[in-house]
Parts: sequence; structure tokens; C-alpha cells
Amino acid sequence: MKACFTICFLSHDSVNSPLSVRPVIIPFSFGDIPSNPGDVVQLNCFVTKGDSPLDIEWQFQGIHLDTPSSLPTGAVATRLGDRASVLMVNPVLPTHQGHYRCIAKNPAGAAFHSAVLVVNGMSCSYIGPVNIVHPLNVVKCNSSFI
Repeated sequence: MKACFTICFLSHDSVNSPLSVRPVIIPFSFGDIPSNPGDVVQLNCFVTKGDSPLDIEWQFQGIHLDTPSSLPTGAVATRLGDRASVLMVNPVLPTHQGHYRCIAKNPAGAAFHSAVLVVNGMSCSYIGPVNIVHPLNVVKCNSSFI
């Protein structure tokens, strides 16, 4: 009696592969201490898992920062290879206070992580998540939502 064995090779390079892996982002924050005007802050968005190709983008207050003109004054987003992006704000201004989000996407899905920058001199209070579908931590500052 003869036995027949089949060997299958799976390619992770295939965009349409049913075994594609969704992106995973390492959590980041601005730290526990509010920033002062004139400080320098940086967020590192690093995707540890997920098949290529990866698209990494930043949002500020829910607005995509996909072009240099869409970045707040003093903010610079720099792509580092195919798995990381750095957002630097230099110098911090009161107008930089708000909700920053990194989104990583590939054909298998998307992941995001968010951080809130609080700037001394601005009054803020934590309100809570907006909803379950898009869980944002909302902060109220000087009668406006960020």
C-alpha cells in the first residue's frame, strides 16, 4: 500500500491570503505629566505584527494628518521603514493639546492606538469613551471637545 503526502507552502506575501495577520501596535503615550508650552514631545507608532503591505497614518482630533500641510504647526510625522512612524511636536503650543491616534492598516484589517496630549495652562477634564464602535477618550478643554 502506497501513501501519498502533499506538502503545502503558504506565502505571507500574498495579499489575498486567508491567513493574513492584522497589524498590532505597541501602546504609546505622552506620559503622566502635562507638557508645558515650549516642550518637545514625541509619539512612536511601532507595528510589531501584521503582514505587508502596511499603511501607517496619524490623526489629530479625528483629522487625518496625511500631508505636511495638514499637520499642526510645529508637528512632523516621519515614516521609519515599513513598520514605524514617529510624530514629533516641537515646540509644544496650547493648540497642540488634544487627541492623537496612529492607525495601521493592511489587507487583513486595521489597528489603532491613541494618546491625549495635555498642555499646562489649558483646563481639561476626562469625560470618557464616546462609543463602543469608535472608542475615543474624550477630553473637554475650555468648553471644546478634543
